[in-house]
Amino acid sequence: MPDPAGQAGPPPNPADPNSPRELPEPRESRERWLFLLSGGLLLLALLVGIGRDRRWGESQFQVDVVAPRADGLQEGMEVRLSGLPIGRVESVELQRDARVAVKLRVNDRYRNLLGPRSRAQSGQVGLVGPTFLSLTPDPRPEGEAFRQPLPPLAYDPPPDLNQLIADLAQSRTRLDQTLAQASTLLNRQVPSSLGSLERSTTRLSGSMGDLSAMAKTLSSETKRTVPSVRTLTGTLQREVVQVAPAVRRTLGRADQTLVRADQTADSAVTVSREATELLRQARPVLIPTLENVREITGAADRLVRFLSGLGLAEPSHDRPRSSRPTPPPSPSERMDPYKPHPTGPAPSPYAPRTTER
Repeated sequence: MPDPAGQAGPPPNPADPNSPRELPEPRESRERWLFLLSGGLLLLALLVGIGRDRRWGESQFQVDVVAPRADGLQEGMEVRLSGLPIGRVESVELQRDARVAVKLRVNDRYRNLLGPRSRAQSGQVGLVGPTFLSLTPDPRPEGEAFRQPLPPLAYDPPPDLNQLIADLAQSRTRLDQTLAQASTLLNRQVPSSLGSLERSTTRLSGSMGDLSAMAKTLSSETKRTVPSVRTLTGTLQREVVQVAPAVRRTLGRADQTLVRADQTADSAVTVSREATELLRQARPVLIPTLENVREITGAADRLVRFLSGLGLAEPSHDRPRSSRPTPPPSPSERMDPYKPHPTGPAPSPYAPRTTER
């Protein structure tokens, strides 16, 4: 250090124990410790990030996937379920049958969301984003997910770009052929179709003209007919007003006539019943009387014929002689009091039918 006089002193001699020594500044040691501490923190953050990315410390289970080819598969790619990450691809190996065996490490808490019907397929974020392996969900009950092991899942590989290009070229060829055929068909059929359409349009125009003329005629006829219809309607209304009372009176009289006819019919039925009952009561006495009159008439007839044969009386010309004498009534007819007599009146159709017990 400079002396008070402003001159520089001699340099310190390390061999001299009495010479002054330079002590290390504490600033350099503090910077060294800060550098080491920051490096350790960065390393710790890196390890935490890697562990979080690799799912360190979380319970995981293995899922096997069998693929026909390894297109779209690579180790370390993300495994997603319904668009959310649930694990990583652990390994991709070729088997002896030329198929590809893929092992997945999936978080254990998603075990019940995967089942035998789950399938694996390749996906990509956008057009140029990273690829990932997507699994389709197959939810199962909570207890069943831990009792039954998960079988190997099938993998649907992405479509081959070369095959897509070949199919696209073939489709383009077919499209060109279809367009050529359509162009040929249009060249052949469109002119004739346009001619037919033009003729149809002409006919339609003529028909529309006829229809317009018909509408005008109908309108004029309607205008002339409407006053007559109105006059006729007014006349009918007046006639109805005048005829309605007479019709009502006629209907009232007809109702009274019908009531009287019903009463007359009831009276006729009653009289018929009484006559039938009177005839039924007088029939046992009337039949023997008629038989006696018939016998007296037969005896008188025989007496007249006897007297005519003797010339004491002239024969009667009121009725012709029967060539055959009238047979006498049979005993059954003579003894049956309820059999109607030939000369008696016909039974009444209104008489009730009675059954003899």
